[in-house]
Amino acid sequence: MTSQLPTVNDASVGLANPTRDEQRQIWRATHPSWGPGLTLDQYLEREEYLLTTPLAKDGGLTPWILTDSAAAASPRPVLSSCETIKKRAVVANPSGTLTDVTAHGVASVFTYPEYRSRGYAGRMMALLGEELARQEEAAPGAAGFSILFSDIGPKFYANHQWMPIGNTHIEFPVAAPASKATPAGITELDDSHLAALAARDEELLRAQLARPLDPGDTKIRAAVMPDLNTFEWQYRREDHMLRHFLGRDPSVRGALHTPPGENGDKRRVWGLWVRTRYGGADGYPVITLLHFLRFVMEDEAATTDEELTAALEGIMAVAQREAADANCKSVEIWNPPARVLTTFKEKLPQLQGKVVERDMHNLCSFRWFGPGSVDNVEWVANEKFEWC
Repeated sequence: MTSQLPTVNDASVGLANPTRDEQRQIWRATHPSWGPGLTLDQYLEREEYLLTTPLAKDGGLTPWILTDSAAAASPRPVLSSCETIKKRAVVANPSGTLTDVTAHGVASVFTYPEYRSRGYAGRMMALLGEELARQEEAAPGAAGFSILFSDIGPKFYANHQWMPIGNTHIEFPVAAPASKATPAGITELDDSHLAALAARDEELLRAQLARPLDPGDTKIRAAVMPDLNTFEWQYRREDHMLRHFLGRDPSVRGALHTPPGENGDKRRVWGLWVRTRYGGADGYPVITLLHFLRFVMEDEAATTDEELTAALEGIMAVAQREAADANCKSVEIWNPPARVLTTFKEKLPQLQGKVVERDMHNLCSFRWFGPGSVDNVEWVANEKFEWC
């Protein structure tokens, strides 16, 4: 069969959207790699379920395949496949003028083993980049930028203009706290808190982006918005996984610290997290991690060092309890603010946080479709909530 496949540069090789049957066949093929701990039926159920979330439905998620329009056989060959997910985003110019745009997250890049080493995935990424660039040219803001998260190192995607940016995280070993009681000043967050916190987070992020840069600084700043639909997609994915793994849905989505004293409710610090499973393919063990999706300081300038230390200690106590409950291997915070990182190092060494520079897996990668070079763009709020 493979001897009759087209060469990668044949004019008949191009992008298309898969049929429902083709999409299900792709899911069956990706199950061994991306369905750790799930049966095939459970994995298919998850993929169908995620298509019903607000982020993915009604054209939010677009599946793509590379195929041969000249193929005589039916079904047509699926030479490579991927998905794009639309995300609300904002671009700020140096003066702080904000423009709302759509960012496109690229996910689920896959080639059947028998079709590999033929350049098909590279051709698909090149054509996908051209398609998004056309959308941006036709309607500025329709594809302001694109993000993806590489598990094969930086080279392949960088060759197609998705450049690795901001791949630092702080990692903590999991140690269940001596007490399961909620620490003083801490509110454990559940689904009922998410809408208000997401709205406040977006308000704060927009205000940050709207601050003019120093004279002579020409950087463009770009950020995906941490909105409720984005969090919901992450949480529905976690719900499905823990339902099969622990036999129940999670109830704690994060933790929030309110300092005592006057105007403490204006100096809140909060973190939202999910538990995620990895591995299971090619003999690798299945592991579970707790990832902070987003970490927010409501008013960093007014927050004292003592308040920030108390906030981090209390939030981490709840995170550690939840991580231990799900048998997580570690807790990770991607690209923490400099002050948060310093506080963990200097004030909370007992948590044993270590800084990790990722160079192979979960590499945050960014492609810019606006004017100028990606080298002049700062990716703001590059945190795990954007992962897809």
